[in-house]
Amino acid sequence: MRRLALALVIAVSACAQPAQVAVDSSLTVETFADTGNEHFPDTEVQAILAGTSDFSYSTFPATSGPHAATWAPCGIYRETVPEIFDVHTMEHGGVVVHYDPSLPTDQRDSIENLARELGSHILVTPRPGLPAEVVLTAWTVMADLDGPDLTAIETFWHDYAEKGPERVECPLEVDQASG
Repeated sequence: MRRLALALVIAVSACAQPAQVAVDSSLTVETFADTGNEHFPDTEVQAILAGTSDFSYSTFPATSGPHAATWAPCGIYRETVPEIFDVHTMEHGGVVVHYDPSLPTDQRDSIENLARELGSHILVTPRPGLPAEVVLTAWTVMADLDGPDLTAIETFWHDYAEKGPERVECPLEVDQASG
């Protein structure tokens, strides 16, 4: 009985905390519980966008959960993509590179250039309030970076792109940085 109780305590503790896995010396990836992939009704999407909904994701930035029925096309955004759209992009196997809007221009540009090189299943967006200068997310996983470590971003992309619950083509369709 004592072993069972200890096993339950360990299991509950494991569920409550994200798992951390070191991918390489510069990248630690946290894994979170899958909180579903349902679509919000249009009324909830409008309420979230208007700021009148009390909905929030279990992680910041989000790594899974209910989302809008439409997704943000993969690409490079200079405006913040609402999480209810980029979560849907992650469901399709996209990797999201969130960066602090105060990131120096040359560092932001280096991330954008890498996204162009990778060419698909990547969405780059500024996001205020991040816990690090750059945060990488894919379905149920997240990694914080102290800056635009291009090797770490590319490693994360290779490990997690095209691995969402739904695998959908996601070429770079948006480039707000050009033109």
